[in-house]
Amino acid sequence: MMIWVGLSVAFDCQGAEPGESETAAKELQLKTPTIPNHLEGAVRDLNAQFSEGIDPDKNAVVYLVRLLGDDIFDAGLRDDSLAMLGIESIGNGSPRFAYFEQYVTSVVPKDASKRQDLLKQLTLEFQSANGAVWKSADYPALAQYFAANEAALDELVRISKFPSYYAPILTAENPPTLLGASYAIERRIPYLGQCLSIRASQRMGDGNFAGAVSDLIAVHQLANQLAEGSPLDVSLAKAHWVDSYAFQAEYAILASGMLTADQAKEYQKELQNVSSMAPSQTAADIGERLILRQEIESLKEHDAAFYAFFDWAPASHAEQMKALRAANIDWDLALQRANEVQDETVETLLISDAKRQAEEIDRLNSEVDEWRKRNDADETTLLEALEVDRDQGSRWIGEAVALALRTNIWQRLCTDRRGHVRRDFISVGLALEEYHRRRGYYPAALADLSPEILPSIPNDSHSQKPFTYMRNDDQHVELISWGTNRENDAGRLLQDDLILKLGR
Repeated sequence: MMIWVGLSVAFDCQGAEPGESETAAKELQLKTPTIPNHLEGAVRDLNAQFSEGIDPDKNAVVYLVRLLGDDIFDAGLRDDSLAMLGIESIGNGSPRFAYFEQYVTSVVPKDASKRQDLLKQLTLEFQSANGAVWKSADYPALAQYFAANEAALDELVRISKFPSYYAPILTAENPPTLLGASYAIERRIPYLGQCLSIRASQRMGDGNFAGAVSDLIAVHQLANQLAEGSPLDVSLAKAHWVDSYAFQAEYAILASGMLTADQAKEYQKELQNVSSMAPSQTAADIGERLILRQEIESLKEHDAAFYAFFDWAPASHAEQMKALRAANIDWDLALQRANEVQDETVETLLISDAKRQAEEIDRLNSEVDEWRKRNDADETTLLEALEVDRDQGSRWIGEAVALALRTNIWQRLCTDRRGHVRRDFISVGLALEEYHRRRGYYPAALADLSPEILPSIPNDSHSQKPFTYMRNDDQHVELISWGTNRENDAGRLLQDDLILKLGR
């Protein structure tokens, strides 16, 4: 079934709201999405689960493809990707985002030396403007680049409001592995989010507060779309990456002292309306289980996967492989054991008590260390283990796969907490600025912000305690999060402390 979607000839930067396809998509032709028959097993189920119930016309990814061009897909995956998204043709009636190289070529088509100079200037200005409030006159080349991409960036803001996100997860590898899947769309979203964040700080510097708010909220929404629509660990990491760009701009705007009381209040309201990002246990419980299943299916069906997993050379292990295949490994038991190991990860991430959660993580890490020591010391081969106890040997394979692919639980937890801290830190900072603008001085304590400015004061998710608040005098304060280690990291090469100085 073909779906025709139309757009008025004059595509302005306002764009239509999600679903208003008759005014939002000139020449975009959609059809009923289909998963190719050659996709089987976990890869098919993963894509079926992630795409279930999603209307192509309400899928943000469809419009991201139109914004970026359908050549973003790997050549061997392009046709399958478009079919799974329900795209017949993206047409040519909408703005197309231009990267630096494309933009420079269009501006200076003939002089290679001047193109290189402009590219260097753009790169330097982009780096300098990141995390800073700036005016168009400060970085003229970058301002011109954003002006050239204005319609495309405004379309990105519109896309951020779509209710659904599904991007096909495919791999060109043989044997197939989701660990090597192509993430053509999501690997571009961080840069797009960074552009919107830097444009927001430009708009703030140029006096366009409403435009700055629109851009920053769009970045948060893009991050949420990715985290919710692709519950995989790698996708969640990119979503937090995107979200952090909005935080950098928000931090710079707060530190600039430019916000009025009403502006701080307005942005606070907009920020509170943005939902929290999907937690890491979602990826662990959904996406990572499907990856485990796919890896075990690959071991079952492809000798090459077995050779790679056990680091065997085919020439010297051909007989062992033949014997293992003859041992009739129970792959259902292998998958069952892999899921049991994954259950421990998910259950640990769900623990609400921080102390008990930390103890459980330490226990799981110790168990993994002991498991590896036992296996290093055990000279029994897998074939011998299967001959002695086929069921136990089969379960060991699933256990080995799950433990080999287990993502560091602490890392997942810290990523979640950093996400909460970013949003909450800015919320408290906005409340401090509103209070200061209305009263003429900063509060004696954070508790004074509630309930007049904030209904309640969020804690620092790292410490589960209030953010550190230092009032140097009634006109100068510091809001601090001491990061994952809850210590002052001053002077250390690697640190994640946040120190926002307010007051002029």
